[in-house]
Amino acid sequence: MKEGLTDGKRQRAKSNMLTFAVFPGDVELHMGMSARREGTVKVLVIEDDPQITESLSIAFEMHWPEASLVSTPLGETGIELASSEAPDVLVLDLGLPDISGFEVLRRVRLFSKIPIVILTASQKDEDMAKGLELGADDYVVKPFSHQEFLARVKSLVHGQSEFSG
Repeated sequence: MKEGLTDGKRQRAKSNMLTFAVFPGDVELHMGMSARREGTVKVLVIEDDPQITESLSIAFEMHWPEASLVSTPLGETGIELASSEAPDVLVLDLGLPDISGFEVLRRVRLFSKIPIVILTASQKDEDMAKGLELGADDYVVKPFSHQEFLARVKSLVHGQSEFSG
């Protein structure tokens, strides 16, 4: 486990989740106690703020326990994971430390049609328009309602499964 991630909140969250880090690339897997099974949903989170990633992990665990999360703070690693992990949905921040979230979106769209939700602090109309034009399925501004966010993700995932077969 990475140093510095052992605060009280993280410890409480870990009591109901399996959480581990894989190096290099700073990738974390957050999963309910059971391994991924038929009917579960894999969520890839590309977000550099560990508090946002942790809050998403807790929200999914509490309100959608069938979902498993794989997260990374790096765009380049996220692109690789989008290809190798076959997620059902991707949650993408625009302000990443290595490359722009727009670049991640553009490159993922070259090989995948998975639903992508941009989750970012940017409220600029031009950023929202650019994200949607590049192929994002939804755009959510931080701070955000976890309940609304999960409803939006579920809607995209369920819509994808209904129309993909």
